[in-house]
Amino acid sequence: MKTEERYGRKIWSKARVTEATEKEIKLRFLGDSSDALLDLSRHSLDIAPEGTRCHDFDGRYKWKVGDEVDCCDEIKIWYKATILKIEIVPSTDENPHPTE
Repeated sequence: MKTEERYGRKIWSKARVTEATEKEIKLRFLGDSSDALLDLSRHSLDIAPEGTRCHDFDGRYKWKVGDEVDCCDEIKIWYKATILKIEIVPSTDENPHPTE
């Protein structure tokens, strides 16, 4: 689980373990624009096996202009919105989903 920077709330997202010891792990979130790493205890409740908390992470890579999505605005109110534009971001090791 990471803290989403813009609104300061915790959200589930896929991450890669970059280091591990007996007591803690270091994570980098996939597809995240931040280079920040997160250090957590191996016993933290903020980690879970892949697919148990973030059920359709890859679905966002199938979105297209005109699709309706749920989104949250700056005052933390959820509403339906329509995708008007999609910006292409070059793929990196940290973003495993290349765009076409």
